[in-house]
Amino acid sequence: MSADLSPRMKGQKSVFRVQLRSQDAGDASQAAYHSRRAHRKSRGGCQKCKLRRVKCDETKPACLRCQKHGVDCTYAPISRGNELDAVSNIAHPDTTAYTLSLTDIADKLDSLLQLPPKHRHHHLHALHHFHSATASTISDKNSFDLMRTRMTHLALSSPTVMHAVLATSLSHLLHLTPPSSPTRNTYTILESHHWQRSISQYARELSHGASPKNMDALFSTCLLLTSHTFMLDSSSSNNNPRKTSFIYTIDTNPHALSWLTMQSGLRHLLALNGASLPQSIWFTTFMTTRSDNAFFEDHRPGPKDLHPDLAALCNITSEDDTESNNPYVWPLRMLTPLLELERSRRSFHHYCNFMGRLMPEFYECLARREVPALVVLAWWMALMVVAAGEVWWLGGRLRSELRAVCMFLEEMEDSDGRVRALLGVPARACGYVLKWEDDNGDDDGDGLGVDGDRDRETGE
Repeated sequence: MSADLSPRMKGQKSVFRVQLRSQDAGDASQAAYHSRRAHRKSRGGCQKCKLRRVKCDETKPACLRCQKHGVDCTYAPISRGNELDAVSNIAHPDTTAYTLSLTDIADKLDSLLQLPPKHRHHHLHALHHFHSATASTISDKNSFDLMRTRMTHLALSSPTVMHAVLATSLSHLLHLTPPSSPTRNTYTILESHHWQRSISQYARELSHGASPKNMDALFSTCLLLTSHTFMLDSSSSNNNPRKTSFIYTIDTNPHALSWLTMQSGLRHLLALNGASLPQSIWFTTFMTTRSDNAFFEDHRPGPKDLHPDLAALCNITSEDDTESNNPYVWPLRMLTPLLELERSRRSFHHYCNFMGRLMPEFYECLARREVPALVVLAWWMALMVVAAGEVWWLGGRLRSELRAVCMFLEEMEDSDGRVRALLGVPARACGYVLKWEDDNGDDDGDGLGVDGDRDRETGE
């Protein structure tokens, strides 16, 4: 069977370690011990390498391992407590770590997905890449360990999740693969196949109804699909906003805004599984995320504590303006506290929660290209660019849509001074030069009183 493996993988005893539930608690003492090769320890490694417990070459500003996998590299110190938390999550007392051999995994994939043997080494490589690289780019501090362990274990028994895992990893590999690489065409074909299978099986599962039996597979697949729907094809129309943005295409393409509307899918799944949620492997992660974003529970009416210029643009002027009669009250109530957070990758998971909580009424305003809706969305996207503009599945979409908003509103002959001032933030975030900026690059002001956005627009 090893003859089907790529030369690079032949001879390796294992691809990765996966957390599996112990079949018998009494067998835990008999788990195989795998000795570790002698090596020089890295004391000053980057944050990603420390969290993943792999050797870092300590190259700055970005280590070679992070460069290779296309992830952000920072040398911010990690507290000892966080390191211990990461280790405890992997070595949970009620689980046993098993080392899965290449042939074991290959057999599981063949049996689970009925895959043709000629692509076996590509699928093994994709699964390994997800575990070692991709998971860290599509997760936050609350979900990283879970994606690499229990979700990977779930994928080995759920075709829906496995197709989504392989598709996500192949999308990441395509992002990292040079256009001239001979493997690029194979990756493209396999990526398309696995996304198609994952989406069709996900839809089939939903049609049968959500239950405790399938909720973890639905949650896991839904989370992976969010990155897929948000991602902008790097080759599509040369990334011309007039050809890719919903602002210019929604009249002919009713699904042009699906990259945003699909982000609310998890909210609907949570509603369907409310009573069973404590049984889910995602329960602790969801509850932690909710407690971390308590300011999203503010449903007060009126303009109090809202950003004054944005509130005025959205016609939120009195206590009579509520979520039920003004579609901008809720988005602005969520956005305002985000403006006070540190503008860095550490705020990324807060920013992401915004798009999953938007309501259909706001989507309708966007589809009609109402000015307040476009400005509110652009301010949120500007925050996202600062925090995660270089993340492979986010940056292209964010910058394309930001430029489209700036272009569209700039072309409106009746745009007033408020819109001009408020466009300063999104324009700087995406590097767009507004036509009314003076020779020094100064605009009419943004009302934020924030300095240095231009220097930080690409994130950490």
